Amino acid sequence: MFTKGIYYKFGIKVFYLSLLRDGIIFLLGLVIIIIASAAVGFSHGGFNILLPGLILLLLYAVGAISMARYNYSCHQFMLDDYALHIRTGIINTSEMSIPYRQIQDVNIEQSYIERSFGVASLSVLTSGHADAGYAKIGEAGVPQEESAGFFQQVERAYADELQKVLMQASNVQQVVNANPSGATPAASV
Repeated sequence: MFTKGIYYKFGIKVFYLSLLRDGIIFLLGLVIIIIASAAVGFSHGGFNILLPGLILLLLYAVGAISMARYNYSCHQFMLDDYALHIRTGIINTSEMSIPYRQIQDVNIEQSYIERSFGVASLSVLTSGHADAGYAKIGEAGVPQEESAGFFQQVERAYADELQKVLMQASNVQQVVNANPSGATPAASV
């Protein structure tokens, strides 16, 4: 499913879920503004509440769409022969590489809403990770230096495939021939 060396976005469903979440907040704000304006009465200054409220809601909508687009466009991952790479940002881009040899476990979690939209959270735990309870980046008691890769939301199909690929790659161990001549060592008595 993934071609090595190509950056992938977390999936269009992540963008739609972000828009839906912000759309619900927008609609709740619109209902509150209309109710407040009607309660005051349109002839007694209700428009003084309605107009600024609508302007603020439109600014919120523009910001919400921009943030959803940013989250979709500026969070990417790539697999290569040796590591998982996670890149974020537009102007100041940062990239984190997790070598396959350090990966201990790959966990997928889904809430009910995430399940209904076909997205999931994926955490990649690395060796040296201090918490056996699989804590996420930024949780209390988990220093940023010890945290592993965490995808807040990624399409479920990507999460399943990433889990499969990363677990296979992390379980492969390189065996080096200690005796390059190929001769079997003599048994010592």
